[in-house]
Amino acid sequence: MKMTRHMKNIAFFVLALVALVGTAVSVSASTNDYSFDIIKVNGLETDVNTALDIERGERLDIEVWLIANATVEDVEITAKINGYEYGSISDSTGLFNLDEGKTYKKTLTLYVPEDIEASEDYTLRIEASDQNNEETATFGLFIDEQRHGLAIFDVLLNPSSTIAAGNSLFTTVRLENLGETEENDVKVTVSIPALGISTVNYLDELNTEFDEENEDHLRNDNSKQMDLLLRIPSDAATGTYDVQVDIEYNRGHSFLTKTLSLNVEGTAQAAGAQTVINSDSSSKVVNAGESVEYKVMMANLGLEPGVYSVTVDGVSAWGEAVVQPSFLTIMPDSTGEVTITVTPYDSVDAASHTWVAKVMLGTDVLSELVFTTKVEVENTVEQSNDTVKSVLTAIFFILLIVLVVLAIVIAFRKVRSDDDEDEETSALEGQTYYQYYPRN
Repeated sequence: MKMTRHMKNIAFFVLALVALVGTAVSVSASTNDYSFDIIKVNGLETDVNTALDIERGERLDIEVWLIANATVEDVEITAKINGYEYGSISDSTGLFNLDEGKTYKKTLTLYVPEDIEASEDYTLRIEASDQNNEETATFGLFIDEQRHGLAIFDVLLNPSSTIAAGNSLFTTVRLENLGETEENDVKVTVSIPALGISTVNYLDELNTEFDEENEDHLRNDNSKQMDLLLRIPSDAATGTYDVQVDIEYNRGHSFLTKTLSLNVEGTAQAAGAQTVINSDSSSKVVNAGESVEYKVMMANLGLEPGVYSVTVDGVSAWGEAVVQPSFLTIMPDSTGEVTITVTPYDSVDAASHTWVAKVMLGTDVLSELVFTTKVEVENTVEQSNDTVKSVLTAIFFILLIVLVVLAIVIAFRKVRSDDDEDEETSALEGQTYYQYYPRN
C-alpha cells in the first residue's frame, strides 16, 4: 500500500523522537562484514537499559568487542563525543585487519573537558569502519558538574618571561568555579621552590555557574582573579625557574597546580665565590713507608666550566705526594674530587708534619688548605715496648728480693723469741719456793 504524505510525516516524527531518547542505543546495520558484540564504558556494559551519567573532567575507558563475519583489511574503531564547543573529543584505534570468525577487543579512552557545558545531553558515538563499510553505535550521555570543581582559567606573569634578580614579580591568578557548590576560603599560593620564596592569598567566596546565571551576576560571579607579589632574591643565579601556582579548596581536600617558566638574570659573581672547596680530613696518622690519602672536593657554582688543579708544598723534605688527577674540569652546578696520596720516607723519624695544598682555578689560587700528617715509626714502638718490659722485670725481681729478706728477718726473730722462752723456763725450774705461815 502506498504511504500518503501525512503518514510519511508521522513516520519521520517517530524516528526523530527515538533518536532524541538519551538512554537509548542505536546500532546501524550497514554492513554484514563485522558487528559489535559488547561495548563497555568504565566497566559498565551498555545496552538499551543503560543510562550514562558522567561528570566534567571524568575519564571514559571504552572497551569494544567486534565480531568479524568476514575477512576485512584496514578496519578502524573511533569513539567520540559530539557537541563540545571548543574542539573534538575523540580517540581511535588505528588500522587493523579482521579474520573471519574471530572476535577482536579494542580499548579507547576519552577525557571529558572540565569546561564542557554541564547539565546537558550529549551523544557518545562508537564507529567501526573500513574503506567501504561502517558500523555505528550511539549512546546518550548526560554530563553533570562535579560537586567541587575549581579550574585555573589563566595565570599571568609580569614581567612575563625574563626578570632581573632583586626585582618584583607580579602574578595574576584567575579561577572559575565549575562545580555544583559554592567554594569559600580558597587558598592561592605562588612559589618558586628553587629560590625558596612563596606568597599566599585567599578568595573568600567563589559562586557557581548556576548562581551567576540565575541571580545577580555582579555579586555572584563564578570567576575571580587575584594579584600576588614575589620578590626575586638579589643573589639569585641566572637560569630558568619554575613558578608554581597551587590552589587549595574544599576545606583542604581538593588541590590544583599549574607551573610556568620564568627566566632570571642574576648579578655577576666573583670567581672565588663560584667555587666551594672542602676536604675529608685535615689530620691523619700513618707509619713510615706507608701511604695515606687526603681528598679535596670542589663544587663549581659559576656559569662556565672551570679547570682546577691542586699543588702540594711542604712534603718533599720527609716524603712524597702524588695528586690525581693533575687537572680536573668541572661543569657549572657540578662537583669534582682530587686525591692527594702522601707517603713518608722509610728513614723518617716519628713526628708530626704540616703541609699545604693549593687549589687553583687556571692560574688563580682559590684556597690554601693546611694538612697535618703524623708519622709513626714501628721500631721505636718496639724499642719502647722492650724498655717497658725490662723495667717491669727489674721491679719484679727487686720486689722478690725484698720479700725474701723480709721472710728471713721474720724467721730469725721467731727463732730468737723461742730461745728466750726456753731460758726463762729453765731458770724457773731451778728455784725453791718457800711459804711462810705466821704463828697464832
